[in-house]
Amino acid sequence: MKPQTELLIIDGLEVQVTRKKIKNSYLRICHQTGLIRLSIPHSLRQNQVDNFIRSKRTWIDKHVEQINQKPQLPTYHYLSGEFHPYQGELYQLKLISSNLTNSVKIDYENKLLVMKIKGELNIENKKRLLTEWYRAQFKQQLPVLIQKWEQVIGVESQDWGVRQMRTRWGTCNTQSKKIWLNLELIKKPIICLEYVLVHELVHLLERKHNKVFYAYMSEYMPDWKDYDQLLKNA
Repeated sequence: MKPQTELLIIDGLEVQVTRKKIKNSYLRICHQTGLIRLSIPHSLRQNQVDNFIRSKRTWIDKHVEQINQKPQLPTYHYLSGEFHPYQGELYQLKLISSNLTNSVKIDYENKLLVMKIKGELNIENKKRLLTEWYRAQFKQQLPVLIQKWEQVIGVESQDWGVRQMRTRWGTCNTQSKKIWLNLELIKKPIICLEYVLVHELVHLLERKHNKVFYAYMSEYMPDWKDYDQLLKNA
């Protein structure tokens, strides 16, 4: 029999159900769209499908929430007058023609993000210039924060990195003890960066998100729930 796909509402959820020539059921959630996809054997009855989705409701809700909270990147044109975020504040972009090399700096007094440009730059090149500046600021600040929180928590990471991530603010490889942080955190209030860093460092004590993990979070950063909410709304 050929695969048969239909969109069903099960327990209030929109689920794409595909009947296939398989023995077991497989549940997946698309990280780009949040679409719930369920592959099932042809022989599975509808009430069994409904019960399967209900049994996975907690897992589904958790992963859909994580997808909905993923960093959303706004569209910029990189023109003078445009506002760009940096550590929880908005700075107005000011483009200045320069005979020297391209550069970016913050004018804190006037709340300006000054971008000096040599010659004509298109949107992609201006974006790359600002992204490199963000990355440089992040990498300059992060070692001090890592040292601070490693001493508080009593752990030691072996390596760290900064990269653009679509669905996570951070991640930790507990075997290699390497931490990755999302570049977008440099645009959020610094306490949000520290919160994500603490979250990943605590994974060196407890790999899973369980009661032990959250007990550690509350011990080392008692207000972590407030910072989590701030990160979602910033």
